[in-house]
Amino acid sequence: MTTTEADYRQTCTVEAERGLLELANHIARKRQTTPTDVTLPTTKGWLIAARITSHGNDEKEEWTYEDQAVLGQDGRLYQGRYEQEFVKGENFGNVFTNYRTWGTQCNHADYAPMESTHYEEWDVCYSRVDHPNGKSWRISRLLEYEHPHTLALKKALEEFDNKDHAALIEQQDKREKADIKQRQLGDARKRTEIDWIAIGLAALAAVTVLGPYLIGHFLMRRTPLLEEYQAIFDPEVRGIWDHFGPDYLAGLVVIAALLALFLLVRPWKFRTISIVIGWVVVAVTLFFLLPMTTSTWDAAEGKSLANLRETAFPFAERYYDCASWTFASENGAQQPELWQVHLGQLKGASVDGCNKVDVYRGWRFVGTFVLDGGDTFTSEITVTSPDWSEPYDQDTGSGEIYSVSGTTGEHAAFNPVTTSIQLPTEFGRVLQFTLDGAGRDGFTI
Repeated sequence: MTTTEADYRQTCTVEAERGLLELANHIARKRQTTPTDVTLPTTKGWLIAARITSHGNDEKEEWTYEDQAVLGQDGRLYQGRYEQEFVKGENFGNVFTNYRTWGTQCNHADYAPMESTHYEEWDVCYSRVDHPNGKSWRISRLLEYEHPHTLALKKALEEFDNKDHAALIEQQDKREKADIKQRQLGDARKRTEIDWIAIGLAALAAVTVLGPYLIGHFLMRRTPLLEEYQAIFDPEVRGIWDHFGPDYLAGLVVIAALLALFLLVRPWKFRTISIVIGWVVVAVTLFFLLPMTTSTWDAAEGKSLANLRETAFPFAERYYDCASWTFASENGAQQPELWQVHLGQLKGASVDGCNKVDVYRGWRFVGTFVLDGGDTFTSEITVTSPDWSEPYDQDTGSGEIYSVSGTTGEHAAFNPVTTSIQLPTEFGRVLQFTLDGAGRDGFTI
């Protein structure tokens, strides 16, 4: 049943409009968690009513124009105009080519807050007017009204309020979860690419050797992993190649730990391969690299300790040297030791030759004696041992002095307590001492 315009005007009251606005505000507050249909920078809300105002097509395009009523999340009502156009192709002369399969579709929407005049547009009656070509139509406003003032929008609001919003919310949740999954997949793909780059760089560093070695030598030697033995009192005894292995392995430990940490850091979803590789790297580091690093370091330090006993102190590299002699011996634990006698020059002395003798037990200094009065040694040496039938004399030069076993014919260890050394001087004097006695200032001249 419709009413005339005169009857309709009697319903256009402030109370009717106030009731509409209060209802809109009330429903908007209730439905804040409901997914919105319209999401624009200027308007965000729900579509409560729509009316097609024109539809049709011609040789170039198809179109549909629609008026919309939107309930905003802010509780206000908005009047909208939605335009959808599909450009099909172009007419070249008399030949029309249809590009519908790859045509251009344009959608445009514009919304503005409703005013009193907009309420009436939803109450009035419309009729459809067809175009003579039969391909399009539009609606035309009549002079009759289907509803009293604001009643059409109130019904639209109530219908929207009575909808099954739980289903809409569930649908929106599914969409959001799907979007989250897609984002996570995208992030995982990008992160996986970076993971493989990191794995490649770690492998390249391991193959090039130099990088891990430098990390181990200059960084890890300051850590408990490569803790230097306190008994090694001279660091120069450590050979580069003896310690190269543990230095390199310690550097690999650092690289492997950083790689594992990088691979195991979130996100974990959709990165199964990277996570598995990360845990494999952790296992290899804990059960292979770390034990091997420790064992090779202990072996290298043990060798350095042995070198402190068994090799000669580099006297000639550090001091003025006229002659040096070595004596193979053993300590109380029957470990090999190398005793040495070095002829040197007292720093600042104005003599031509060597006026000082230094005795070393491996790399450990034992004792020293300095000639007075400008006297110097002749670089001759006489060695006596209780096991020998006669002394051993060497006129000039340096070298190894050894003892031969009378029963086996093999080299025998000197006894530093009973092995006596005699060094003549240019002034005709002779300095006499035992190897062990040099540590107790047991020099006689």
